[in-house]
This record gives sequence, structure tokens and C-alpha cells, in this order.
Amino acid sequence: MKYEGEPNIINDSNAELKMLKDAFKSKMDRENEMKAKNINPNFWFAVYFQDESQKEEFLKKAKINHLTKGQFINGIEFANEMGIDIKRKDVNIPSKFKGFKTK
Repeated sequence: MKYEGEPNIINDSNAELKMLKDAFKSKMDRENEMKAKNINPNFWFAVYFQDESQKEEFLKKAKINHLTKGQFINGIEFANEMGIDIKRKDVNIPSKFKGFKTK
């Protein structure tokens, strides 16, 4: 931290607190950006049936029931099963998102 002018405990403390607040805000901004990117609905879609038995029937007949993990299917793995080659990207998996309060 670079201090301005003569040492002054009030001004220096305020500057230190501002620097700390800015550091938390910067981290919060990065986390919010990563969260927005990871919950963006434009990289997934849903397929639905009238009931669970139809879904299970489809997965079995399509021979992709081994791809399901709960309700979700990895799109890259699904594309590979269909014979479609999609290049895998490096993705940073976020840790648990935190909610910083700046006010």
C-alpha cells in the first residue's frame, strides 16, 4: 500500500479499508461473472415427455440410459453417442459461490 503525504492514522486507515473493500469487491465481481456464465441458460436445453416411463423408454431405445446422471446428460457424451464430434473445452468448475455484502 502506498501512503499519500505525511503519516495520518485516520487517512491511512481509511485508505487501507478502501483497499480491502476494493479487493473484496473485485473478488465478488469475478465470482458474479463466473456464476452468470455457469448458470446461463443459453448452453443447455430441455427435452420432456408426458411421464417418467416415456423418458426411460426413450433413453433405453436410444441406448443412452448409461449417460444419465440424475436429470442431466453430458452434451459432449451425448453428441459422441450420436456420432457427432464436438471439441471439448477447458472449463473452470466454480467452487461454491459466496455472497459478499458490500454495503
